[in-house]
Amino acid sequence: MTDRSSAAITITGVLPASLIDNFIAIALDENLVLPFDDGDEGSAIFRAIEAGNEPLLLTANEAAGGQFENTEQFCREHGLTYSRGDDGHSTWTPTVVYWEPGMEQPREWTGTVDNHVPHLSFTQIQQHSAAGTLDAELALMARANALTGSLSMSAVNPTPP
Repeated sequence: MTDRSSAAITITGVLPASLIDNFIAIALDENLVLPFDDGDEGSAIFRAIEAGNEPLLLTANEAAGGQFENTEQFCREHGLTYSRGDDGHSTWTPTVVYWEPGMEQPREWTGTVDNHVPHLSFTQIQQHSAAGTLDAELALMARANALTGSLSMSAVNPTPP
């Protein structure tokens, strides 16, 4: 049995109308909570996201491995930027994962449960500093943080009224 974790993903970019139903099916298959009830309402939300470049936040209380493998693959295949955060598990630390068009692979950092801000360890800072890549890494982390800022486990696990 796969470990499961609460997780959230924020997606931004342009999704052609012809792919909306496919995206919805993949997201539902991974138990993501969609902010709408049917395809027509979903299409309207995607059009609004596309027009205003507003990110789409999707959540799941029981994400296998704290990730959304098929949704993330779909995003990469169709050039949709995403940032995912999970609340960790007894066997691993919370993570922040970010991908944008042009990246070969998603980038992953240690995060925190409360705000999913990407973090570098002392050793990682030393390695980036020695390689001359610290400024580029910090710029990438800033983009991830800007998109991940809407990720909150309170959205995944809302406090009952």
